[in-house]
Amino acid sequence: MLQTANSEVPNASQITIDAASGLPADKVLPNITNTEITISEYIFYRILQLGVRSVFGVPGDFNLRFLEHIYDVHGLNWIGCCNELNAAYAADAYAKASKKMGVLLTTYGVGELSALNGVAGAYTEFAPVLHLVGTSALKFKRNPRTLNLHHLAGDKKTFKKSDHYKYERIASEFSVDSASIEDDPIEACEMIDRVIYSTWRESRPGYIFLPCDLSEMKVDAQRLASPIELTYRFNSPVSRVEGVADQILQLIYQNKNVSIIVDGFIRKFRMESEFYDIMEKFGDKVNIFSTMYGKGLIGEEHPRFVGTYFGKYEKAVGNLLEASDLIIHFGNFDHELNMGGFTFNIPQEKYIDLSAQYVDITGNLDESITMMEVLPVLASKLDSSRVNVADKFEKFDKYYETPDYQREASLQETDIMQSLNENLTGDDILIVETCSFLFAVPDLKVKQHTNIILQAYWASIGYALPATLGASLAIRDFNLSGKVYTIEGDGSAQMSLQELSSMLRYNIDATMILLNNSGYTIERVIVGPHSSYNDINTNWQWTDLLRAFGDVANEKSVSYTIKEREQLLNILSDPSFKHNGKFRLLECVLPMFDVPKKLGQFTGKIPA
Repeated sequence: MLQTANSEVPNASQITIDAASGLPADKVLPNITNTEITISEYIFYRILQLGVRSVFGVPGDFNLRFLEHIYDVHGLNWIGCCNELNAAYAADAYAKASKKMGVLLTTYGVGELSALNGVAGAYTEFAPVLHLVGTSALKFKRNPRTLNLHHLAGDKKTFKKSDHYKYERIASEFSVDSASIEDDPIEACEMIDRVIYSTWRESRPGYIFLPCDLSEMKVDAQRLASPIELTYRFNSPVSRVEGVADQILQLIYQNKNVSIIVDGFIRKFRMESEFYDIMEKFGDKVNIFSTMYGKGLIGEEHPRFVGTYFGKYEKAVGNLLEASDLIIHFGNFDHELNMGGFTFNIPQEKYIDLSAQYVDITGNLDESITMMEVLPVLASKLDSSRVNVADKFEKFDKYYETPDYQREASLQETDIMQSLNENLTGDDILIVETCSFLFAVPDLKVKQHTNIILQAYWASIGYALPATLGASLAIRDFNLSGKVYTIEGDGSAQMSLQELSSMLRYNIDATMILLNNSGYTIERVIVGPHSSYNDINTNWQWTDLLRAFGDVANEKSVSYTIKEREQLLNILSDPSFKHNGKFRLLECVLPMFDVPKKLGQFTGKIPA
């Protein structure tokens, strides 16, 4: 958090930043001696105070004056993307990788609408993305006689005034808060601070709309001395929260075979510390499961880890969990694929559901209280000595090494699964596209703290490639250890391929495994296995693409075509490959219909 020693106008000597931001004091408010700064600088300084260093977007005439001021705020970097949709995907992954916030900046109409699919994905998947939009001038917005300004979607009758606020109304459906800035400096700053806090608190997008004729509006610099306090604030009485915690604790103490499920909202709402405090007190007394979105929060080498719960699609795991006396679901992210196609089968009378939006204790739903309130109290009050030792379930273990005699090809998706199991560390980030390999994620065996970034709920293909840019820059900006590994489909890659040029431009150190299986394989499994609508141009020379984007001498990238299992395993395990500081593209040539078993089950092609 930003802190200051007194309430005077802040300067570099008065400001300090905590270790989480990684920013030295003189990079936060350099050389501010005047009492006023522009509203543009104010927005960018607020972003910098969060520790964010990269702003993604595309310039346009309505945001240029706004964007000019990013150069006045030392420590912020402009990351120019090839289009706004890719920029939104990158900001989304930056937020998920940094566990702070992603920032996107676009222009009016054509830019913000181009980004909207990515913002809607961030809204659906709970990623805190702050979308800054440079809009038409306030004088035009207020003038009822203004007609058809460029970038305005025209009225049904062209001689009538176009509506300057229609895009803001559209954005309201995909955001938790917004600020449409007008010419009151005090109110403008208050709105900006509120939207930033709301975006963080709800882990969903927020919007700031800045008219192009207000980019130079002066505001009070002293406000920057008061931090935006990024802590959860609640209205529930302490006694009530403690009462809910006590109710949960009594159920824990009176049941013998207690199992816990860890899920995605723990990570999305930054509750890892509280969750780990609870798990430390549980020790080896309870059985542990994860959902697909919860993978990596508990290492699968944990002696009490049983498996990934995927409903009827992993019956051995499901039968063990569902037979428990009490099941506590930490951070429930309730959506179709995470819940095995809605096949979770847990009796309400033995189920405690702790979500970021409610608490449900054995069927008694309470939307006025959340896990963010309850978990810290549970962590402090849980008495380990009163927790019964549950019967230890046998770990559901799989080995993804297909014997040669069962092979249909020399390289299969099971080989990619094995290589990830062997090479991912607890510091790494794995990004998986909405492709056939998405259904392999429940069966991966990952170490604790491995961050798996998915978009399985929104499921917009093309996400993973620009997300690699965002996650890699988050690692760099926040001095995180580990590497980014990305699984990308060949059809999906064609959606957002131009962002490969940004990998070179910004010297991205990441590994992308591209599944070349000749088209939309995940769609082929659903309907139309040989239909032309599931075909793509299969003649792309994937390993030549980075040369085409400018890396002629392979100074910033390396590319390989992989056709054999041993070749893949040897390359990914080679330290000189993993640590060469370059962008690494591996084209893996796979059979057209080679897919994980769970995809066949999920689509009904093989029995569950």
